[in-house]
Amino acid sequence: PDIMIGDEFNMELDKTYELLSKALGEIIPLFYTSKLWHMANDEISQPNTEISKSLSFANNMATKYKVQPIIWDDPISQNNIDVSHDFIIQSWHNVVNDLTYKKYRTIISEVDYWYIGGSNHVIDYDVSQLRQTNYIYGAELVWLTNASIDTSDDISWIYPDIQNAALKMNEIENMLNNINLRSN
Repeated sequence: PDIMIGDEFNMELDKTYELLSKALGEIIPLFYTSKLWHMANDEISQPNTEISKSLSFANNMATKYKVQPIIWDDPISQNNIDVSHDFIIQSWHNVVNDLTYKKYRTIISEVDYWYIGGSNHVIDYDVSQLRQTNYIYGAELVWLTNASIDTSDDISWIYPDIQNAALKMNEIENMLNNINLRSN
């Protein structure tokens, strides 16, 4: 079988992981300095056994390079896979409360609110609906790369999204500070 299926890696093959391991082994020591590493694992169209294999590989790479792994919520929310709590989960399927209830450390990036260039309405994100927990690690405004976005020199259209996201992130930070004050 081929290492590629269309434009995706064939995650069923051991040689795929060997290639990725070799490439990462050359790139990471030269260019990567962050202690956080987003390892994707979203929109995987292969069977759950291959998703589990991919997660295991990601966890092994994170351990090897001493980084904190982050993945999208797909394996949990879309495939019902029991994912290690070693991962921080970035939610984009509107499942923050489900994730924090299961005690996953969670980053908020809900597609209906936190994506620039999509149908984002970050100003409408209701922070009060969040489960009051310190399993929330914050939020991230995400650039929706497949959206038809005006790429002209005038980028002023982006400012309201960024301003609104900053306001919502401040609300989330205040909520987390209140939780920490109560627990001390």
